[in-house]
Amino acid sequence: MTVRSKAAMSTQRAGTALVTGATAGLGAAYAEELAARGHSLLLVARDQARLASAAAELAERCGVEVSVLSADLATPWGVRSVEDVWRPTPRSTCW
Repeated sequence: MTVRSKAAMSTQRAGTALVTGATAGLGAAYAEELAARGHSLLLVARDQARLASAAAELAERCGVEVSVLSADLATPWGVRSVEDVWRPTPRSTCW
């Protein structure tokens, strides 16, 4: 799922950041800060509903594109699901 605000579609951004544990604690704080700095985000956490809510809120408030992936990184298949969608580029940031 990807959430885009109108501002995200019309402005150049700082690159894309992958943020794990993005719905609470430090992960949520990093997602907020990176979005405020203009990074598009790929948010990863276990709870799909909380991911969707966080994505919509960040896209609206910060005007960035936010994609989500529900995955449990304590499992091999959860790690693999992130590997399958994350394709780092020179403008990518991992947090």
